[in-house]
Amino acid sequence: MYYIEKGLGQKWLGIVFAFFAVFAAIFGIGNMIQANAASDVANDVFNIPLWVTGLIFAILVGLVIIGGVKSIGRTASILVPVMVVFYLIAGILIIFLNIDAVPAAFGLIFNDAFTGQAVAGGAVGTVIRWELPAGCFQMRQVWVPAGLPLQLPHGCPCTPGTYFDDPGLY
Repeated sequence: MYYIEKGLGQKWLGIVFAFFAVFAAIFGIGNMIQANAASDVANDVFNIPLWVTGLIFAILVGLVIIGGVKSIGRTASILVPVMVVFYLIAGILIIFLNIDAVPAAFGLIFNDAFTGQAVAGGAVGTVIRWELPAGCFQMRQVWVPAGLPLQLPHGCPCTPGTYFDDPGLY
């Protein structure tokens, strides 16, 4: 919003932009999708009410955010290694539990990998992978508060004012 107000000299446009950014953030962008999916799984598997899971997430996220950027970094430095280990163990366990299906899975991969449908899927996936983030986060200052750095998926830290379409980031 700062860029719109100061750069374009249109304070009213910055206010409209901020309103729609808040509206989009509240209704379905950000972590709402992940929290909803986790709440659904907790409800289906452990019969935990959705509101309880939501309350737990809200408290945990609130504690991390109130602690500031250092708290976010500290929490991520603890959670990420645990998630990696859990992911690897779960993946290996799933493979071993279904070891009899592994040869058929490889056969299916090699059989279907060289079809026109696979090529079309790869092309669409490539477009989504490279063009969607560039379009969505062209003005990512809306989604990242001014004081928080943003870590891109490929490991390039960005701060407000750095754009995804910068050739140095790819």
